[in-house]
Amino acid sequence: MSDAEEVVRMVVDRAQSQLDAQLAADDAVDLKALGVLGADAAALGVLVAAHSSLNPFWWVPMAVLSAAGLVLLVVVYPVKLDSGPRWTAWYEEFGGGTAADAGRQMLVDLTATIDANGRKMRRNGLIFKIGFGLMLLGLIGCAVVGLDR
Repeated sequence: MSDAEEVVRMVVDRAQSQLDAQLAADDAVDLKALGVLGADAAALGVLVAAHSSLNPFWWVPMAVLSAAGLVLLVVVYPVKLDSGPRWTAWYEEFGGGTAADAGRQMLVDLTATIDANGRKMRRNGLIFKIGFGLMLLGLIGCAVVGLDR
């Protein structure tokens, strides 16, 4: 194996590891969003159950918590990350070339997938932060209406 082929192989291996890490990180964001969504639903349930003994503006934090729940549902909505090219079709197109050419093409395809996934993950991360912030704002509102009777 030539030095160029060895370098391509090392970089492809690293790109594949980065892609695997992206897929795992996306699952982690979904789990965090589900946990926060559960806490949001619990807070909303307590607020609704105790609304008769709260400040007349109890509906304001309820609306904020409801908005947070809707935003967090967007995060857990199944947005599939790309796991790379379909290798059977890829091999049919590029498998007949040299190892160095195939490796370079594989690297191009993997980096394109990583970039596309990165955009989806940044979007999901921002939406999660917005939902989490809304939930915190709703919880502060709950404390205000609970203490100010």
